Parts: sequence; C-alpha cells; structure tokens
Amino acid sequence: MSGRLSDLSNLSNLYHLLNKQEKPHPSEAHKLLTLLSLLSD
Repeated sequence: MSGRLSDLSNLSNLYHLLNKQEKPHPSEAHKLLTLLSLLSD
C-alpha cells in the first residue's frame, strides 16, 4: 500500500509540474491520465 501512496505522491508532483507549464506536452498529459486510470482500478 505504501508503494501506491508513493505513486500517488509522484503523480501529484507531476500534475503540478505540468500545470506550471504554459504548454504541457500532450504525451506527458497522456502518461498522467494512463497512470491515473491504472491506479483507479
């Protein structure tokens, strides 16, 4: 379970980094959505 919490923390950090960018890379946004969908299973 601690591994999943760590993954969520990393995703949160990535999300905030993407939000700081004026033009986030679509590939990065897609990776984030893919990871979120995997974690929500």
